[in-house]
Amino acid sequence: MVKPKSVELTGDGKTLTDGSTFGPLLERAKVNVSCSVKEGKPQPKVVWYFKKKTGGDMKELNGETITPDNITITRVLPLTVTREELGGELTCIVSSAALEADIVKKIKLDVRVPPNKTFISGVGEHAVQGTLLTLMCKVTGARPAALIQWFNGTTPINDSDQNIHQKDVEMADTTFETISNLTFEATRFENGRKFHCEASNEVTLQTNDQPMHATRELEIWYPPIVRVEPKNITVVEGSKLLLKCEYESNPSSLEKVVWYRNGEKVNVYNTTHYEGGTTDQHSLIILNANGGDMGNYTCVLGNDVGNGTSEESIDVNVMFKPQVRLKMEPASPILETDHMNVTLTCEVVSGNPNVLDEVIWYLDGEILKHLPECNGTDGEENLCNEVDPSMLLLQDTTKSFHGNYSCKGKNYAGWGNESAKAELVVNYPPGPAKLTYSPWRVVKGKSLVLSCSINERGRPEAHRYRWYRGGRLVSDIVSQNWTIDPVTLDHRTYFSCHGINAGGPGEMANTSIDVLAPPSFKYAMNHYSGALYKSQNISLSCTVECAPLCSVQWLKDGQVIDPDKTDRYYVVERKIEPQVNRNDFEATESTLHWNMSAWPGNALDRSADTASYTCRSSRNLAGPPVNSTTKFAVEYEPENILVKPDIVRVNENEIPAKVVCSARGFPMPSYTWRREHPSKSASKDHGNNSLTLSSSNTLLLGPVQRKDGGNYSCEAYNRHGSESTVVILDVMYVPECGIKQIELNGEQVLVCSANANPAEVTFSWKLKNDNDSLTDEKITQQGVHSYLYLSSSVDVYRTYLCYANNSVGMSRACERDVMGTKVWWRDQQKLILIGGIALAILVITVILCIIIICICRRMRAKSKSTPLVRADSWHTLSMPPSRSPVVVPTPIPDGSCINEVSIAQSIISQALPALSPRINLSFSSKTSDRTRLVESQSYPHNLEMNKIEDEPEQTTTQGENQETELQTPKSEPKVDSNKVQNVVTPNKWPLKPGVLVHVNSNHTLSPKNQARLHSQATPEESNLGLLERPKTEEKSPPKIEYSKKSGKPKQNVVSGILKNIRRKSDDSDDDSGKYKKINKTNKRAMSLVNMNKTAYVVQKNRLKSLFQSEKPNIIVTEGGSSH
Repeated sequence: MVKPKSVELTGDGKTLTDGSTFGPLLERAKVNVSCSVKEGKPQPKVVWYFKKKTGGDMKELNGETITPDNITITRVLPLTVTREELGGELTCIVSSAALEADIVKKIKLDVRVPPNKTFISGVGEHAVQGTLLTLMCKVTGARPAALIQWFNGTTPINDSDQNIHQKDVEMADTTFETISNLTFEATRFENGRKFHCEASNEVTLQTNDQPMHATRELEIWYPPIVRVEPKNITVVEGSKLLLKCEYESNPSSLEKVVWYRNGEKVNVYNTTHYEGGTTDQHSLIILNANGGDMGNYTCVLGNDVGNGTSEESIDVNVMFKPQVRLKMEPASPILETDHMNVTLTCEVVSGNPNVLDEVIWYLDGEILKHLPECNGTDGEENLCNEVDPSMLLLQDTTKSFHGNYSCKGKNYAGWGNESAKAELVVNYPPGPAKLTYSPWRVVKGKSLVLSCSINERGRPEAHRYRWYRGGRLVSDIVSQNWTIDPVTLDHRTYFSCHGINAGGPGEMANTSIDVLAPPSFKYAMNHYSGALYKSQNISLSCTVECAPLCSVQWLKDGQVIDPDKTDRYYVVERKIEPQVNRNDFEATESTLHWNMSAWPGNALDRSADTASYTCRSSRNLAGPPVNSTTKFAVEYEPENILVKPDIVRVNENEIPAKVVCSARGFPMPSYTWRREHPSKSASKDHGNNSLTLSSSNTLLLGPVQRKDGGNYSCEAYNRHGSESTVVILDVMYVPECGIKQIELNGEQVLVCSANANPAEVTFSWKLKNDNDSLTDEKITQQGVHSYLYLSSSVDVYRTYLCYANNSVGMSRACERDVMGTKVWWRDQQKLILIGGIALAILVITVILCIIIICICRRMRAKSKSTPLVRADSWHTLSMPPSRSPVVVPTPIPDGSCINEVSIAQSIISQALPALSPRINLSFSSKTSDRTRLVESQSYPHNLEMNKIEDEPEQTTTQGENQETELQTPKSEPKVDSNKVQNVVTPNKWPLKPGVLVHVNSNHTLSPKNQARLHSQATPEESNLGLLERPKTEEKSPPKIEYSKKSGKPKQNVVSGILKNIRRKSDDSDDDSGKYKKINKTNKRAMSLVNMNKTAYVVQKNRLKSLFQSEKPNIIVTEGGSSH
């Protein structure tokens, strides 16, 4: 048997992989899908199956099997693509007797189909204008998704023109449901229009099919569209007017008729003035028109949908007398200083026509003018026609034009009433101003009062003033008097003022003011001044503000310093200009310098040169002199720095003693405590200035850890320098230890290392087990390391403990586990385990021997009884008498358990019911006492019985042939050894009595004539053997060995035991029925097959049924009718 080499899938000539997708496939397309199997023996069976996407069982498909060559079998599946294949899956299953499991290959189908259904929904019987309509076109059954195009009549609707939204939803059968929503606002223009949508996809494009479409006609209800006539109409007051109103709407019946004049509703129910304006009569008739009927008329009509208003209106004009009002341009009040022209207009408020033919003008109730002024001549008549009597011009208006004006007009209907009076107000500014101030001497920091006065106050009277300082307006001062407190440098300038009213500003007055400053220190000396004793640049400075300027003198301890009389000092003076932005007047800066080259040793004495220095000014017009004194001292940097104590020793977690730092210097030094870091990297991490521990001269620390040990620095500093020293903090702590195992000079050594302060430590070693102790171990110490040399005589597991001790205390125990060096034969546990295993094997062997002996004895006792066979449970095959097999007896003592016929008979009787109906049976004349296991799957399943063939290797001696003839029953005729007769197997097992069966060690029948029956093999598999051998095992015909004494077949006891394994499961079928005694003289004797003594292996899980069997073994030798 040979397994298939490969399975290949192709679709229209294209190779497909397992699990791949075949497509795209258009609907109604015809394709061929092939499943090719190379090699395989017996010939594999190839079947195509189809499974729908929606589920269900797989359906077998009919295909054509072709054999392009001797080793390839191809199953071609012609396929016409339909919607049934949507999302489906084709499965090729290859089965063969040589395969342990079927080979399954799958491909998915990518089927493309056009849409199969289209309809439009979303609108009822009608829609109302102004509502937002959404027409929904739904297309189903398309793959890929359909593309929907909307049409308004025959005009395509683009997405940019309308709001179109389309979405695709994949269905369970892999087709798509496409929904396109067309959204638009309903208008009267869509009434009666037909909208339709067309659906297509790439399938319809490739097949040139017409797109599917659906159509929907719309009915839109809209309010009336109103028109009015005539557009204009003019009548004389008291006339009758007809206003027409026409419309178009859906539905056409009206529910409301309303007329409006200038946006206001007309009361058509006033029947004395109006007729019509109702649903029965749309037009409006105005009776006895007057000026109140003038205006623009519109008509509003309403139906069930809504109201419609006429886009145009009717302009109604009714002529009547004018009513006027006076308009002044520019508006009052005006300024006399502007010298403006004022235009008075007599404006018509009501009247038709609204053009005035004549106007009379009044001033304070008296007639000012009557326009036009015409005397009746032709030239003047033409001039009168060009003059507009409704306008009067007042030129270069002054305060004399102030008064109340009015007018009265006349049109075609006659004179109207006089207008209301309008006042013309002409404003003018106040007269010139006068500016005074006090006190006459203005001093910095004092107060100043400015006063502005005017005689002519103007119209309206002036009560506000404008002040200017240095030409800049001071907006927050508007009163007549201005008080300044305090006076600053900013006030040393000129001031201006004038009165102001609605008529404008008056004439301005000006004055200048000089501000004086009394002596004061702009920069005085500090109460204390100092300099380094060896400094070569020492000076004192002061700045005195005074206007006018003043002089400065220097004094030492109350005595005037005269630079002309001593060479130890010199004075430098500098004038500082005023600074307005800082309110600083002019000042004198004076600096006293020390000439260090004139001092002994070019340095100051620390005690003798300490003195008081004074800076003193002179007086001026504004105030008395001022002076400033400083205490001058000689300074020097810190020196003679000390710390007590300089070394501090403390145990870990205790508080160290305080450390005091002291030094000399002036000014008095300040102190800073910091910790010094031992490494450059640590100091870099903490910066040059480490964390300040203390800013006083005393260092106080809390409980310290070992990491806190090291140098602590005290720095004394002032502005001239610094000096530092260190104190050592020695933190002592209990040792910490650790153990490691090393090899030293070929010996195993435990090294105990300690970390301690002080480092003077001692070590002690112990064992963790109290019952054990160190005896001959060598222990040495080098510094903080202790070495323990392990003894080779120790072969047990040990835990070593190490302790380190210094002046602070003893460490916690550190431990190390060390395995023993014991050999395996000295390990009691291993010896017990090995002995137990050996004893168990011995007991099992003895038990198996006892069981085998008991079974052999029981089988021997049972073989003496005559077994029964159930006659009605077998199908019988008849055989001519001449077909009896040749029996080659072998003389073996009759009393042997191994050669008992009953053992073979029982094995055959239990093996036959378990055999499949499709088994090959053959007979051979070979005398070999060994049989080989034959795998049932590798042979055709027909029953075949062969005559003994003559082969050179099977030739026997003359004595052997004579002995064979003596053992063969005399009634059996001679048979031609060169002829072979085949018998076809029945369609059902077990066989009836009379069947001659040869069974090999695999419980299968002989594979003779396999080639002849190979063409009749089916793909159904039969694995009927209890044990299987490799396929490459040589197939040799079974040999039969007979006993010389009894003439019965000789049976191997091991094969009998193993065949009995299957008996228990089949005994239930043989418990009832009729039985016949075995006919030992039957012409057709049952031939048994010997089991291969060396090739059978007992399976462990099948021994139980062998030992539990209690039923007799049965063989069939009874004759019967042939089929």
